[in-house]
Amino acid sequence: MIIKKKIEKKIDDSFFEAINSSVCSELLIIDYKNQGTQNGFNTKILRKFSSELPFILYGGIRNKKLIEEIIKYKKVSALTFGNSLNFSEHSIQKIKYMSGKKYSREPFFQER
Repeated sequence: MIIKKKIEKKIDDSFFEAINSSVCSELLIIDYKNQGTQNGFNTKILRKFSSELPFILYGGIRNKKLIEEIIKYKKVSALTFGNSLNFSEHSIQKIKYMSGKKYSREPFFQER
């Protein structure tokens, strides 16, 4: 059996320089520690970036309270969802409902 350890390293300053030099148009930020869990996205990550780039966030985003907290950040342009869409019926409609009309299209529940 092979066991791989995740190694955490400090992000090099050249990475932040590239982001701040307008090389990118958006920044996808993945909270890998909370990805696939119900722990929620760690919003402390957002404070590490001084760039004016819009953020796309992924990892641990699962409930209305967290969605409401995250969309208060002006730099957040989009939220992405993975496993939270796989394990319940009408999950995308529920997420749209939770995020409100201001941030997504109207949820649609098909009647049977």
